Amino acid sequence: MASLDDPEGSIVSQDTTTTTLFALEDHIRKPQQSEPTHKGKNRLFYCAYCLWSGQSITNIRQHLLRKYDIALEAVIRMARVTISQTTELDSQVLKKVLNKDAINSALLSLIVVRNLPFRLVESKEFHIFCKILNPEAQNLISLYSILRSQIVKSWIIHKDIVRKKL
Repeated sequence: MASLDDPEGSIVSQDTTTTTLFALEDHIRKPQQSEPTHKGKNRLFYCAYCLWSGQSITNIRQHLLRKYDIALEAVIRMARVTISQTTELDSQVLKKVLNKDAINSALLSLIVVRNLPFRLVESKEFHIFCKILNPEAQNLISLYSILRSQIVKSWIIHKDIVRKKL
């Protein structure tokens, strides 16, 4: 689960497990009706070629290698490369949808309309919030000094509009 200090959470072991399961999917089967799905808290993996079952991914990989001469390391490496490429593509897409002018304009409105402190943009919590919304939003939020000057410019423009209406 993600935390305030690490918004993306600890996903390294989860990605490794997912990658390995992806490589194993052709070699494992679902348990039959009479077979248990778990032993204690551990999930049971069943070999697709025989009646063997084991409690860990490592055990099923070793079984496949010893009994059927099926080495999954190359498949796992290839799957990791594919996941890495997908992650890079996701990163590019996330960067592409970021519109700095629109973000700064919306942030300016939020701060002025809700009477929030200008220094909100410097808080760690605000940056974590932005990163959770879009992990590629790093260094996109304007600095306090830039935001302050934008608010002053906006005030000058809108002050004239308000005067004309009154």
